[in-house]
Amino acid sequence: MNYLRSVLLCFLHISYFTGGSQSFDANSKMVGSIITHREELTGTIDINLALNQVLWSQDNSMRIVSASQIKMVLVEDTPKYTGNTINEEHYLFEILANGYVTILFREGIIKDEFTQKKFSGYFTVVKDKLVELERKKDFFELMGSDDKWMSLHIKNNDLNLERKEDIVKIFQYYNQTYEATHPSP
Repeated sequence: MNYLRSVLLCFLHISYFTGGSQSFDANSKMVGSIITHREELTGTIDINLALNQVLWSQDNSMRIVSASQIKMVLVEDTPKYTGNTINEEHYLFEILANGYVTILFREGIIKDEFTQKKFSGYFTVVKDKLVELERKKDFFELMGSDDKWMSLHIKNNDLNLERKEDIVKIFQYYNQTYEATHPSP
């Protein structure tokens, strides 16, 4: 009986430490770079949005980098994630569009603790501060005087500002068009 009890206690002990440890999704491993405030780490990266961390590994080295340290995560030289602060908490945000207008996405962040109201999930960066994008009007304001022809583009291409994949298409197109019509000196 003591043997069974010992085996059960050992199993429970191992299960507790295995279940309580940090877990990264092995299916999301990709080759990329993490640009921190101090260095650039290139190798295999694994994103854990639940913990706001990225696991970096190269050869025999591994490191967990938290959102507070991350400026940007690049995959195939394309910005995919960025670390930012909202409500004095650090989060990893998915970069939906990057260029003249930057659109970030992160769902599930609580806006008001009392009512448990959550942010819309969409943000832009203005003067190094996150600004929530709650309404269609907020998205069109980002386009300034280009909002009329962009509205036609959205309508003609059956795009919807309530669908994440369409927001990506809209602002990638807008950023490409803006850069083509407003070349840098």
